[in-house]
Order: sequence, then structure tokens, then C-alpha cells
Amino acid sequence: MFPRVRVFTIGHSNHSAEEFRALLRTHDVQVLVDVRSQPYSRWPQFKRKELQAMLRQAGIHYAYAGKQLGGHPDDPALMNGDQPDYDAMARTPAFLDGLDRLQSMLDERRVAIMCAEADPAKCHREALIARSLRERGIDVLHILRDGNLASEATSAPVLPLKQDQPPTEAELRSRLRSVFGFDEFRPGQMEIIEPLLRGESVLGMMPTGAGKSACYQLPALFQTGTTVVVSPLIALMKDQVDGLPPELHAQTTLLNSTLEPEIQGIRRRGIAEGRYRLVYLAPERLRQQGMVQALQAANISLFVIDEAHCVSLWGHDFRPDYLFLRRVFDDLGRPTVLGLTASATPAMQQDVAERLGVNFRHVNRGTYRPNLAYEVQRCGSAAEKWEALLPLVREAEGSVIIYVSRRRDAEQLAEKLTEAGVPAAYYHAGRQRDEREQVQDAWMRGEPRVVCATVAFGMGVDKPDVRLVLHWMPPSSLEAYYQEAGRAGRDGLPARCVLFRTPHDSSRLTRLAEYSRAEMGGILNLLQEMRRLLRGGSGQIHAGDLTRALNTDATRVRVGIGMLESLGLLERGYDEGGRMSLALSPDDADAPAQVQRLIQELETRDADRLATLDGYLKSKRCRQAVIAEYFGSPLDKDCGRCDNCVGATAAHPVQVPLDDLGDAIFERLRAWRREEARRLRVPAYVIMHDRTLRAIARSRPQSLAALEAMPGLGPVKVDRFGERILSTVAATLEGSP
Repeated sequence: MFPRVRVFTIGHSNHSAEEFRALLRTHDVQVLVDVRSQPYSRWPQFKRKELQAMLRQAGIHYAYAGKQLGGHPDDPALMNGDQPDYDAMARTPAFLDGLDRLQSMLDERRVAIMCAEADPAKCHREALIARSLRERGIDVLHILRDGNLASEATSAPVLPLKQDQPPTEAELRSRLRSVFGFDEFRPGQMEIIEPLLRGESVLGMMPTGAGKSACYQLPALFQTGTTVVVSPLIALMKDQVDGLPPELHAQTTLLNSTLEPEIQGIRRRGIAEGRYRLVYLAPERLRQQGMVQALQAANISLFVIDEAHCVSLWGHDFRPDYLFLRRVFDDLGRPTVLGLTASATPAMQQDVAERLGVNFRHVNRGTYRPNLAYEVQRCGSAAEKWEALLPLVREAEGSVIIYVSRRRDAEQLAEKLTEAGVPAAYYHAGRQRDEREQVQDAWMRGEPRVVCATVAFGMGVDKPDVRLVLHWMPPSSLEAYYQEAGRAGRDGLPARCVLFRTPHDSSRLTRLAEYSRAEMGGILNLLQEMRRLLRGGSGQIHAGDLTRALNTDATRVRVGIGMLESLGLLERGYDEGGRMSLALSPDDADAPAQVQRLIQELETRDADRLATLDGYLKSKRCRQAVIAEYFGSPLDKDCGRCDNCVGATAAHPVQVPLDDLGDAIFERLRAWRREEARRLRVPAYVIMHDRTLRAIARSRPQSLAALEAMPGLGPVKVDRFGERILSTVAATLEGSP
């Protein structure tokens, strides 16, 4: 995984001024440090005066450091023949002073170092500066032409050649080990990968944390074309890309609305040219015909739908843009499709297949996660909830998520916890985007370890060490609860999922469902407004015109259009210039009756969901068994972990303890990891999971070869961190009695 660095290198010779500015803005660069030997250029737009004006408009500060960090040496002692001796330059007082000044900027600002060369990794000055910063423990990434990042050079690391024949199991295992750092496949992964490589479409139902992403990332190394991944949230997509092994990251790109138009254009052309193995897209990108045409040119080997339950109209997280995927599949020549979800009932899985028109092979690995302890605690009032919550949060050894249904609850609980000596932050959709990002980034670092949040938080957050997920109130469905609670214990270590219930919950959830259905009546007003705007029955409409006319928001408009599409009352084609292309059905006299039937179906669905959730809350059976049965994968035996299995006090899942020496090694490894994470400005789990540190503490490896054999460690991490780990283990062993 690439760390969230604060210093980059960039070249300008193959960019227009607009592209260059867009690249800097894409990576939130605040200061551009010019290290060209002379602040002029044969490219007029990059002369010093013009460059400063362009950066000023973008709110980016300009600093020239060519004399200290980039100038040609006049001292013959700094020359090697007729070429500068860059190693000697790196030892000069001027260079070291310049490096100190540069480093001082990094505490508060994101900095890009600029040279003229198209490939910044081939600029001797930038390479020298980057190497010198790395020697000080500061990571540097190169910004490539398409806005992607590389750790050393633009040339991609060596990957296995794409091949026409499916790889053998031995080849798959070899790459699983060398690229991803795992010795064995997790349950269900090979059941999905093997048919995909034979060209069969698969719908995979796997528990959270079961390794779904490897099911397409590993095949992407061997297939002859491009793998496309549709992901519903920008945060989720970014975390998935950031989490790729460096070898695969170098041949991956993403496209979403946060990117500057110039960068989107560059990446779209790169997709059409087949330069990427993995392409992550937001579903709305596929509403653009130019995007689909780029994919047609790229030769798609595999099309992945992450969070596939979003396709289902009856799912708990319906996304209207997912309905358009069927049209996209037709235009791409029906590629092999992989749908992945952790929370689709059998009925929803069938609905997904029908709406996409795909004949899936179904792989259902169920919902059971043995490390989770599910609990339901009955409380009579908010005061009783608070009395129960505080000790739970204090006892949790890792990160904590507290889910609430109202924004004010998130704010009030965070304030009360902080006052009680448990620092907590709050997160909800009412906060500014930059505030939400700051809260999420801080929580990912464990500063603080507790976040109080609405359901706006969580999807796209892959934090392994969450030890407690607590629901202040029941969510709207068992599907939603399973998905939210499943964010606990992704590292496989024990975690708790606690849900508070009160006597008033059922009536509150019923009122929310009734309110949601009442809003469905607005679909007819939406249809009527589209008839008014589309006098000929077809044409283009801007979504903003509909939101203003109906005094509603864009999400309700998109969902309403999706509902009307599902009823056959309109057809939506490719968008054009931000406008929706719509064609109304010529025969919609029966529209009111159709909408009413839909509302009745939704009412039945909501009643069933509430009954299922209420049954879970009141059940005396094994909690995991109830969940597994609902999702169509009954357990052979009870979990032995939940409150119903072990009694009202709900025992915590137990892990095999370390001995005293193992504990000492583990704590010293955690201290090393904490410092390393602070240096790289990344969450601690990015360096290494607790599970891996515990394994090291148990086996106490004495060599790099022994370390490489440890679970969760591959050649890349051993090469980067191995010596430090071994020295930490050795120092602890030497200090033991």
C-alpha cells in the first residue's frame, strides 16, 4: 500500500498548463518547489512568471530552490569528469540546508518538487532529493502523467505476463505469495477464481473480511485484457486502490467525480489504450458513452460489481445507477461478470441476476465469523444506555464505532464520552466534506479511537482492529445491521457487536418506514414534471431542473427515476454533458396503479424486514445462527460466542495468550509499528496487523528467510521492514532473563 505521503515529485515537459495544475490539485499539493537549475523553460507556460501566475490562481504557493537543490556545481571537486557528482552534491552545506528547509514544510503542507523531465524519476536532481528524504525516513512518490503514483519510476514493476491459458493452481499460489504476501487462499476464494478464469460469471456471497478483493485482483495479473471494478462510494474505491500491492498499483487507475476533467481525460485515453490491468469506476461514470467506448477499446476480461446488492430494487442499499449496468454489459459484448456482496438474501441474489441479465454461478460462503460476539442489551431509557455504553467503550482495547440514527445523537455522545475521559469524534453527513475526511483519517490513526457516527460512516473504511461496534439504536433491517456490525474484527481477532434495544424501537422503525413509503407518492409528481419538460416524450433533462421544480434533492430524483425505469414507464440512456437522456413510455395511463402496486410491495417488504429484525432482537437462539439462516446459509452448530449461547453477560471470544516473553516482544513490535506509522503518516495496520505481530512474537524468527515464511508477510514487506523487525525481536530476547 502506498502511504499517504506529503511530498511528491513531478515533471512538466509532457503536460499542458491545465493538465499540470489539475495534477497538483488532484493530490492536494499546497506548495510547488521548483528545482530546475534555471527558472526558465523552453515551454512558455512554465517560465517562472507564467508558472507563478497559474499556481496563484489555483491557490498553490511557489518556491524556487534551484540554487540549493538543483543548481549545477561550480566546484571541480563536485564533478565526475564532465558530469556532476550528485553523491558529492548531497554532502554540501547548501544542499543539506535546502533539504532541511524542504523537510520543515512537510509538517503542515503537501509539497511537490518539480523538474522539467517528463519522467520525474529520471531527473537526477529529483532522484537525489527523493533518495535523501527517504534516508531521513520520509517517503516520496512520483506523480505520473495520468495522475497515478509510483514509488520509484514510471516503468511498472515486473508482473507475470498476461497469458491466454488459465494459470495453474501452483502459479496462482506463487503470485498470491509473492504479490499479496499470503501462503494460503481463504475459504471460497478458489471457488470464485477458478470459474472466473474459465470465463464463467460468478455471484459471490462472502462474509466481511473474507478477502473478496483478491478474487479479482489475483486473476487480473493473468488475464489478457482489463479488469473493471464498479464501486459505489468514492471513499471505498480510494481505499481499495490505496490498499493494492505496489506491483499491481502501478498498473491500476480510478475514475470518479473528484478528479479534474483534464485528469479524467488522460486516464480515459489510457484505458482505451489498454495501459491498465485494473480500472476502478464509480457507477455514474458508465452513464457516459465516451467512458464505455474507452472500455470497448480496452478489451475487458472481467467486469466486477462490488457491493452487488446495490443492484436490487428490494435491497437495503439500492443504487439507481447500478440498473444501467445491464445496458453497459450489452454494449461491451457481455464480458465475464463477478458480483460480490456480504449482505444479499437469496431473494436479493436472484433479483440481482435478473436485473443484470447474467447467468451466475452462485458461491455462498455464508455469514459466519467465529471471532465476533453478537449481543443485544435491553435498556429502559437513554440514561440506562449511557450507563451500559461507557464501560463497554472503556474496556474495548482497540478502535470503536458507535452507530446512531440521528446526527444530534452522534454529537452528544461524542461530547459526553470526551467529558468522561474517553476522547471521541463524531461523523455524519451534515458535516463539511473536509471535516468528515479529517475525522475519518484521525480515527484511522487511532486519534481518537472512538467515533460516534450515522450510517454515512463505514462503507469504504477497512480498519482491521475495530474491537467494538455498538448500535445505540437498532438499524432499519437485519441486512443493514449485519453489514455495519461486520466492520468489527476484520483482522480475525476477537471483537464485540453490541446492539441496544428499548421498548419503543419497533414503533420508531415503523414510523420511519411509513415516512419513506409516503415519499414514494412523489414519483407520480416526478413523472408529471418530466412529461412537462419532455413535450415530445423524449430528450435531455438536467437533474437540477427536476430538483428545483419538485423542491427535493438529487438523490430522491435519481431513486425515483430508477423506480420508474423498473416499472417500464421510462427508459434512460447515456447521459450527455451532464444531462439525462430520457424516453417516456407512450402508454402510461396505468402509471398511478403501477406506482400504487409498487408502494404496496414496498410496504410488504418493510413489514417483513421489521418482523425479521424484531425476531433477531427478541430471539433466544444463537445470534449468528439467526443471521446465517436469514441469508440462506444455516450453521451446522451454534457459535458459542453470542449472548444467547453463553448467557446474558456474553463472554468475549478468547485468543491463545502469549507467554511473558512473547508479550514483551509483541509490545516492542507495536511500539516500533507506532513510530513507523507516525513517520509514514499512515494508520498502524497499514504497516502490519496485530495478528502478524503476534505470530512473530510466538515464533521469534532469527532470519529474513524465517520472517518471510510468516503469515501476512511477503517479500515486499520483508524487504522494507525485515531488518527492523529482526533487530526488535533480537533486542527483546537479549534483554530477557
